[in-house]
Formats: sequence, C-alpha cells, structure tokens
Amino acid sequence: TGALGGMVKSLSGNIDMADGISFHAVASLVREKDAQMAVTSFEQAKNMPGLGDLVKKISLSRSGTTLTTGGSISREDIENLKNNPMLGALMRK
Repeated sequence: TGALGGMVKSLSGNIDMADGISFHAVASLVREKDAQMAVTSFEQAKNMPGLGDLVKKISLSRSGTTLTTGGSISREDIENLKNNPMLGALMRK
C-alpha cells in the first residue's frame, strides 16, 4: 500500500459538485501524531499566498486519531485557482 494506505484506518464522507464543491469527510488514522501533523499542515496552509483564503473556507478538527473536515468552494473559487500562476498549472494537467 502507499503512504496514505498505511496511515488511514477508515475514511467516509460525501461530495456535492452541483455548484462548486461541497464536502464532508471523517478519517480515522492509525497514529495520533499523523492526525496532529495534518492539523498543523492545514493551519500553515491558511497563510500561503494564493491558497490561504481558500483554505480558510474549509474546516478541520481533530479528536485523537479522528479528523473531521468539510467545506464549500464556489465555481468562482475554482476558476480563481485555475488562474493562480502557482497552482493553476497543477490543475490543468
């Protein structure tokens, strides 16, 4: 299995793509330190130029090894990502 396969015990959620992207997911990780690392990385991403405002529209919480996340981004947000010089190229591949 890949790195993610060795870290995640279970994953469930839903995605609605009717108007942009709305999602909710719950993941149970194998190790608590990996869950904490995910939260730390998420908090750091809020300060990234060109990405931070989008990350702030997403929630992430942790309880032990369980991560819960959700949020919504509009079609306009997606278009803005495509036009971002740093991130747009990754989305077009």
